[in-house]
Amino acid sequence: MDTRYTPCKDTVGSRRTKLFSDKSQDGMAAALAPSVGDGVCASMIEPQDYICEEHPVTTKDGYILSLQRMPSGLSGQAADKPPVLLQHGLIVDGVTWLMSLPDESLAFILADNGYDVWISNGRGTRFSRGHASIDPYDSAYWDWTWDELAAYDLPATFQYVHEQTGQNLHYVGHSQGTLIALAAFSKSQLVNSLRSAALPCPIAYVGQMSSPLARNAAKDFLAEVKAYFLVSMCQDSNYTIQSKFLTVIFIYMLV
Repeated sequence: MDTRYTPCKDTVGSRRTKLFSDKSQDGMAAALAPSVGDGVCASMIEPQDYICEEHPVTTKDGYILSLQRMPSGLSGQAADKPPVLLQHGLIVDGVTWLMSLPDESLAFILADNGYDVWISNGRGTRFSRGHASIDPYDSAYWDWTWDELAAYDLPATFQYVHEQTGQNLHYVGHSQGTLIALAAFSKSQLVNSLRSAALPCPIAYVGQMSSPLARNAAKDFLAEVKAYFLVSMCQDSNYTIQSKFLTVIFIYMLV
């Protein structure tokens, strides 16, 4: 295992393993710090006895995204269900829709209520580190902003799901997932493939943010520095005391 990823894995993994230490929930506890090698399906969804498929999607600028499909709920009926795409927010990945118990996690709930569920993982997240020609340890890999998420990632994902299902999509985007959706819907033909859009926690306005530091940081838009910060925190073997201090400041900015 590459120990450079340890600071990011252990923070949530160790805490939630304690919360779900009951032997009746061994499958969930084992999945709380999912292995990149195993993928989301093998580590998070299949242990709960749900059918899951891994789908790679390549964007026009060469990024290879990981997409998971839950074609049915526990009932096993998968024919002609309306597709719904779940798009995560800032500094998380598709696992955010799966981290609670099945009856409390949106992906499982939708699958059990008759939807063909697709879970997106944005570029640069742990399950979407591929590229057609650039190594993720190359700084050129991280030369993008949220504009590329709206211009390339979301359209590629929409098109793939539409082609696979032959149906228009329902869309659920959380936080940054609302931002890229509004940008993509306004400048592309994605709306022609859209049935509905649910946009919880939109970040178009920051007037209700309680943290003064976060309000000031929003002026420069936090996503612009996301890539650099995450590389420093999660991939740099020189994870120093100074880096830990920056991590605390960064978390405070999000509160």
